Amino acid sequence: METKVHHRMGVMRLSGLIAGPLLLGILLLVPPPGGLGIEAWRVAGVAVMMAVWWVTEAQPIPVTALLPVLLFPLLGVGAISEATTPYANPLIFLFLGGFMLALGIEKSMLHRRIALCVVRLAGARPGSIIIGMMSSAAFLSMWVSNTATAMMMLPIALSLIGMVNGDETGKDPGSKRNFAAVMLLGLAYSCNIGGIGTLVGTAPNALVAAYMLDQYGVRIGFAQWMCIGVPMVAVSLPLVYLVLARLVFPLRMRSLPGGAAVIDGGLRAMGKTRRAEKLAGAVFAMTATLWVIRPLIEKQLPGISDTGIALFGALCMFLLPDNPGRGRFLLDWDDTKRLPWGVLILFGGGLSLAEAITRTGLAGWIGGSLGGLGAL
Repeated sequence: METKVHHRMGVMRLSGLIAGPLLLGILLLVPPPGGLGIEAWRVAGVAVMMAVWWVTEAQPIPVTALLPVLLFPLLGVGAISEATTPYANPLIFLFLGGFMLALGIEKSMLHRRIALCVVRLAGARPGSIIIGMMSSAAFLSMWVSNTATAMMMLPIALSLIGMVNGDETGKDPGSKRNFAAVMLLGLAYSCNIGGIGTLVGTAPNALVAAYMLDQYGVRIGFAQWMCIGVPMVAVSLPLVYLVLARLVFPLRMRSLPGGAAVIDGGLRAMGKTRRAEKLAGAVFAMTATLWVIRPLIEKQLPGISDTGIALFGALCMFLLPDNPGRGRFLLDWDDTKRLPWGVLILFGGGLSLAEAITRTGLAGWIGGSLGGLGAL
C-alpha cells in the first residue's frame, strides 16, 4: 500500500514538473485576451506554472517561490530589483523574529509547562480536560507555529487517551472512542483557531498584512490585528468544542480516572521552574506587551515598529545567558537551523507574485471580468 502511495505521488510530481512549464509556454505563445496587456498575460503564465508546481509539489514549495526572481526579469515583467524587493518585506522580518522567539520558548520547554498548568487548572472531568487542552493549544498557537504546538500537545493528549482506553471499569467503548475523537480533533482545530489571534500566529496573517501594506499603504499593526483576531478565537473555540463534544461525538464519560495524575506527573518530571524558562517567559511577556502598547508609545518612540519589537525580542534570546558559567544562552545560532526558512521564502515568492499581478493590471482585469457575477 505504501509503495503504491509513493508511486502515485511520484507520478503526480513528474506530471506537475512537465505540465507547469508547458502551460507557461502555451500562454506565452497565445495572444492575450482583449483588454489585457502582454506583461499581465506573462505574469498570468508564471502564476499558472507556480500554482501547478505548488499543488503537485513537483519541486519543494520554497523552490517554486523563487521562480519570480528568475522569470520576471527574463520575461520583461520587471527588473530584478522589483522581483526581489518583496522578499525583504518588513512583515517577513516580523515573522523571522516571531520564529526566533518561539524557538527560545520551545528550547526552554516553557510552552510545555504552560500547557500542563492550564490543563491542571481546568479540572479532572473529561470535558474540562479537553477544554483545557484546547485552550492551551489555542493560546500557544497565537505565538508558536500551529504545527509546533500540535506536536508539543499531542503526547499529552495521547497519554490521556491511553489512560481512558486502558481503563477496565466497564465504560462504553463508544464513549472511549468519542473522547479520543474530540480530544484529537479539538486539538487540531484549536491550533488553527489560535493562529488567527495574532499577526505571527500563522503564515497567511502576515502575508495579508504585508500585501495590504505594499499595495494599498494600509498598515495593520499587531494590536489592530488582535482586536479582531482574539475575539474570533474566543468565539470560535467554544463553538468547536460544543459541535464536537455535544453534537458529533457526544461525551458521556463523567470522570477520567487518573487524568490528574498524568498532568501532575508531567509537571513533576519537569521539576522546578528553571532559569531558562523564567528568562524566556520574561522576554515573551515583554515582547507581547510592547506589541500591544506600541500604538500608545510610538509618539515617544517614532521609530518603533512591530518588526523592530520582534527582532529586539529575538536578540534578547541570544543575549540572555541560560548558564553564565558555561557561556550558554537562551538561543545559539545553531538553534536557528530549526527555523522554517522555507516559509519566509514562500512569503517572499507570494508577495512578489502578488505585486506583479497588481502592478501589471492583471488583478484589475480579473476583477472586471468577474463584475458580471455581482448580481449573484
